[in-house]
Amino acid sequence: MEAQSTTMHLLQLLLMLFGVDQAGLPPGEPDLVVQRAAPVTAVYRSEWTAPGKGDPGAPGIDGFFADVEISNFRQALDRAHRDFSEELDHDFGVTLADWDHAEANLFRMKFLKHVLVRHAGSLWIEPTPAFDEAIIARAQKKLEDGKANENGDASFPGTLEAIPPFWRVSSMILLIRAGDEADRVQKVLELCLGLEEATGNQTHEFRHSTLMAVPVIMHRQENDLWVAIGESALKQAVERTRQAPEIKAEKAIRYEQAISRLGISRIGVTHFVDVEGLRELLRKIPEPAVQAQLLLADLAGFSSVQSYASATGVSQGTLTMRGQIVFNQEPQGLWHMLDTPALTEKDFERVPAKAELVAALKFSPAQWLKTFRKTMKETVPGSQALLEETIQQLNTELGVMVEEDIFSAFGDTWMFFASSEQGAMLDGGLIGSWEVRDPRKSVAAFAEIMKVVANSVSVEDGAKVQQTEFMDRTIYTIETPSYSILRTTWSLCLTDRHLVVASHPQAIKAYLRFLQNGQTNFSTTMTGKKSLPKDGQVLGYVWMDSATIVTPMVSLWSTWLDYSGLVNDGFGEEESSRIQAIDFPSTAAILPYLQPGRATIVRSPRAITLEVERPLPLIAVMENLLRSYLAEYEMNAW
Repeated sequence: MEAQSTTMHLLQLLLMLFGVDQAGLPPGEPDLVVQRAAPVTAVYRSEWTAPGKGDPGAPGIDGFFADVEISNFRQALDRAHRDFSEELDHDFGVTLADWDHAEANLFRMKFLKHVLVRHAGSLWIEPTPAFDEAIIARAQKKLEDGKANENGDASFPGTLEAIPPFWRVSSMILLIRAGDEADRVQKVLELCLGLEEATGNQTHEFRHSTLMAVPVIMHRQENDLWVAIGESALKQAVERTRQAPEIKAEKAIRYEQAISRLGISRIGVTHFVDVEGLRELLRKIPEPAVQAQLLLADLAGFSSVQSYASATGVSQGTLTMRGQIVFNQEPQGLWHMLDTPALTEKDFERVPAKAELVAALKFSPAQWLKTFRKTMKETVPGSQALLEETIQQLNTELGVMVEEDIFSAFGDTWMFFASSEQGAMLDGGLIGSWEVRDPRKSVAAFAEIMKVVANSVSVEDGAKVQQTEFMDRTIYTIETPSYSILRTTWSLCLTDRHLVVASHPQAIKAYLRFLQNGQTNFSTTMTGKKSLPKDGQVLGYVWMDSATIVTPMVSLWSTWLDYSGLVNDGFGEEESSRIQAIDFPSTAAILPYLQPGRATIVRSPRAITLEVERPLPLIAVMENLLRSYLAEYEMNAW
């Protein structure tokens, strides 16, 4: 079991690198049916293309997905998921529905996502009531006439009070353009959503069922699959997709303008939230609690937002995601937390020039507390007293005044970086720092904080805080008993300009050497794609030398792989393994397509823009860490 678990965790790492579960990558051809399916009034809208085939020999993501090794690996994963779904259906019945089991839900959604993103599709929410008075009256009459099971009408709530408030004013539709795999995708939808018992014919009829206590409809029209909350909205959507291509679809002006502003030339997937439309929709819910929460959200700054849009695709040959929050007025409420000075190249002067990973963030705890205090006072009467009491308690525990001593001593620039000259990132070379604003105050505040740390760790058996002088600085190390090969010894050091933290003291010693020797710093290298954006106020910045960071990881795969574990990895029977060791790609299939990664957060008077240029389609690390739960659930629960 341990060998199998290790293999599954390796598989999660591979999925993180390759992004095989991401929709619309590499971007395929736009689907006209998908584009006309959602109404112009949708308050949330997401669309994605079917994955493209890539371009052999091209740089970046197009060449990556066209590489023969990557293509074979994706086929192996698809084959594994396909066979696994058949085995689950055979061994455990026709449903995986267990809505009270969190890990089951996680597994089911990941599995469903893997299948769905292989096809063009769309998901949206629109302001059409899912259950109006006529539907309720019809369902109630069926119940009274003793025809509870006819056409599944008994799945509808008998009264409006039984309907979740949000669905009294809105509907949600999912469309999957499944093509030749419609039969399989339909089975996976039923398997993962627990909809196999939906009544009605397999095709051309609306089949009613219940999903997490909410009535839903399944429908198949030729090779298009639909799942909906709201019958009227579904009928209208199906009608829109049936229109002839020459009939021009009504333009969703706000959606199209928001996506076009992002400037992605080849789009694979989009997300759009019409915040103004969403607020208008929520105001229609006749629930005092909902209206009170909406009022609080507006006072906190929700009313300042017009929309949010994001698009992921290829821009100038680079895999790029751009997202933008657009304001309809000067940002109010909690948005004032972002009222900080912009990042400048000077902030990077104490980062080594050869750093392979650099991340910087402008965040002022003092401004955050000021804004939070003001917003709480205006939105929640009496809450300020509780906040002040909490701050006073924190002051007592730390032995310093949080606002007067700590916030005034330290600034609003936070840095994280890793340089191979100071230790590989995987071996504890990652360093974090917090800018010092007042050196004199910082010394006093840091001394008190370390007293609290020393008292807290002494409770653990054998744990202690040690002080070591090195290059006229004091390095504090938190020593804790550990029998792990990957040991962590958290270390801190206060310099004249930064409070430095690392997972090992060696990284801090190397950093102090860098400062003393006056070596070339990162700011001197910030040209071209490394440079800060020229327009707007830069609040966040990330740079990654992808090849240097990824190479050690992929070069160790042959060491990490337990080939015996691959024989039975939860995707197949031992005698007919679905994924073989030979299926995994070599480093030579990956490294040629790696490009530097860069991310920025930029604020302008009426917008906040996030841009991420990725070396490969990396899925968010945290999302894939959750796959360990998926692995354990897959190994043990089934």
